[in-house]
Amino acid sequence: MTTSKRRNPFAQPADPWNGANDPLATIRMPEKKKRERKWEKENRAYTYGVSAQSNEAAHLIRDAILWISQHNENGELRQDRTTVDNVATVLIDYALQLAEKENLVFAPTRTGRMTIQWEEVEQGWESPIKIGTPIRKKKTPPKKTVFLAYRWPKKYHQRIEALSGKVPDTKKQNPHRYKVPIGEVVVRLLQRGIDDYKARKIHLTSSQESVTQKVAGWAK
Repeated sequence: MTTSKRRNPFAQPADPWNGANDPLATIRMPEKKKRERKWEKENRAYTYGVSAQSNEAAHLIRDAILWISQHNENGELRQDRTTVDNVATVLIDYALQLAEKENLVFAPTRTGRMTIQWEEVEQGWESPIKIGTPIRKKKTPPKKTVFLAYRWPKKYHQRIEALSGKVPDTKKQNPHRYKVPIGEVVVRLLQRGIDDYKARKIHLTSSQESVTQKVAGWAK
């Protein structure tokens, strides 16, 4: 008994007179969509270098903001889409409003260091919030120069520049174009926001976005 060789029924035209093509060849494969960067372009990240003397403070700020983005005021894991940028934006907004209200001035001392005075505000609520250790995928070794980078509105960056005392410069990207290092101002402002949050003088409020929530503001 002889066996016939199996053939792919689609390998040859179904009708040799009209030359029908392989149906599999007519199936269009889905094209990989390019990731849109519109949001990133419209909401750029501002990066601030922090001097060695404020290294530890910058690391603590970064960890605290990360923890707050992951946990609510009761220390429970958030079930929303809050990001570090959301939290940083809320805290810098709060601190900038305080700076304006208290007529805060940042000025370098003769030693080149900065002294800042804050006025005490009314007593906070209940017991202080305890900032724990944030969840990290991997530990990165500390660097000599620490950079804090967050996506917040340009108007906040401009107000930070004003507090730093921007001076005219003749060179592009001159790192010494501020009377007070801008990274130091950011550190002090975020420290104030975090300290008042821990003392329960403010709490974070959420807003609805599609079917999820995220931190979008603060309230006393």
